[in-house]
Amino acid sequence: MFSSDDIKKLSKLAHLHVNPEDEAQLCKKLGAIIEYVGQLMEVDVSGIEPMSHVHGSQNIFRADEAQGQLPIEALMS
Repeated sequence: MFSSDDIKKLSKLAHLHVNPEDEAQLCKKLGAIIEYVGQLMEVDVSGIEPMSHVHGSQNIFRADEAQGQLPIEALMS
């Protein structure tokens, strides 16, 4: 799926140094990633509501209230 020329171009664009002996392995790995993304694109998510987190919690803030100071001796030790 990727050629060594593609890897050279990508590494130049990303300002990465890729050893020539690693190009073949990188071609296979990038091809596998693109193939997996293609599989994900085929999943029907039309009935799923978009979310920003995988868990259901929302922002939970505590009241911003001034509290007592720590003793200087404790901070310095």
